[in-house]
Amino acid sequence: MDVAASDRIYPPREDSGLLLPYARVSRGTSVLEIGTGSGVAALTAARCGARVVATDRNPHALWRLRRSAKVEHLDLEPVRTDLARGLGRFDRILANPPYLPTRAEDRDPDPWQNLALDGGPDGTSTTERILTEL
Repeated sequence: MDVAASDRIYPPREDSGLLLPYARVSRGTSVLEIGTGSGVAALTAARCGARVVATDRNPHALWRLRRSAKVEHLDLEPVRTDLARGLGRFDRILANPPYLPTRAEDRDPDPWQNLALDGGPDGTSTTERILTEL
């Protein structure tokens, strides 16, 4: 693991684990993970034989996901995009968006960590964007 890259990626935490039961799907299921971060849910779905597309705006997260998938010989498609624009339909959509209410003065100085943590003034900004877009 590249430590410099991992410092710029949302690490797997308890909330990441809440997605895993939903990432365990049947072979051939199409899965989209929005805001993949560490990639733990996307990798779990790929291990089940799903067709996985994982999106993130953070290039460090996508680099690490590609590397992890290669090590495990998993087939998945990391895509650098905001949310899921133009990616089509999926059988299952997973997301663990930022949900912490964040005031401007409380934002993380690292822009990549800020992407992963800043849920906006009431913590729902990214969730609302996902629901509106999908």
